[in-house]
Amino acid sequence: MNMQISRLVICMSFFLFGLSAHAMMTDVQILPALDTMDPTDSLGSLSQSDAEKVFQVVEEMPRFPGCEEKEEPERSSCATNKLLQYVYGNLRYPTEAKVNKVEGTVIAKFIISEEGGVEKAEITEDIGHGCGEAVLAILTKMNEELRWAPGRSKGEAVNVQFTLPVRFKLGPGNVQKKALQDEEVVSKADEMPRFPGCEERTLDPKELEACAGHELLSYVYAHLEYPEEARVNKVEGLVVVQFVITKDGRLQEPTLAKDIGYGCGQSVLAVMQKIEEEITWIPGRQDGKEVDVKFTLPLRFELEKEKKKKKRGKTRF
Repeated sequence: MNMQISRLVICMSFFLFGLSAHAMMTDVQILPALDTMDPTDSLGSLSQSDAEKVFQVVEEMPRFPGCEEKEEPERSSCATNKLLQYVYGNLRYPTEAKVNKVEGTVIAKFIISEEGGVEKAEITEDIGHGCGEAVLAILTKMNEELRWAPGRSKGEAVNVQFTLPVRFKLGPGNVQKKALQDEEVVSKADEMPRFPGCEERTLDPKELEACAGHELLSYVYAHLEYPEEARVNKVEGLVVVQFVITKDGRLQEPTLAKDIGYGCGQSVLAVMQKIEEEITWIPGRQDGKEVDVKFTLPLRFELEKEKKKKKRGKTRF
């Protein structure tokens, strides 16, 4: 019996993730197992007949997709990283929460069904201001876009319950004083925002703009990862991301205008988050004043260029 209890606690330790949302995405913190959780606890909205079919710990826990070609224990570690990358690329810190400087932990509970779907997602602990809805939005998107490898008990696929704590914490520079208003954002300015790195060179305006564009693409392609799932499925194409460069040179509100799936859009958003955290742009100017400018950036995923990048160590796909 003691061995069974120990196994329960250890397994639960591996599958409870703490996620810190820094304005739009997450850093990872491993939370302790919920020692007080009883496998016979009520499952809320589940009927009694459904509850009898739901497991909390099984011999083979559900796995997020993308690591099927790997062997254990590397496969489980890889699946965990893929899950966190997905959440990292999709979680949005709600504007209302930013404005009101709201921080805290949202806890979501859901079931990975025997078919690998995300079902019966609900928030069991919320901090309000749209944070719970932001977590549910990720789980809804997840269910629409992919299927997990289901959990297995005695060799049979079964329904398994997951608990996901998501911690919202504002990072430096991420406290938003006010939401950007559409009428305050321009799509074209006398001087468009520029990625830094060319200011020390003697260049005319057109050369300066071209240099800044080159620096931006070099940075993006140096950090952009070609998702393993896209590689395996030989997915290529164009992802288009739109964002705003504010008056103070910060990247805000990145959204995907076009996506090709298989994790490519999430990879792009992860780079946008890195830029937001690390880079201050030269802001755009209109009539001599700094303004918020909407930016559109197309990025192409090509397998052949990715192979050359890996072989030669280049920074471009």
